[in-house]
Amino acid sequence: MMNISMNIYVVRMVNLFNLA
Repeated sequence: MMNISMNIYVVRMVNLFNLA
């Protein structure tokens, strides 16, 4: 379950990078 939380955090960070 913790893995999912970490995955969401990584996805959000990647999304921010993609936006740049």
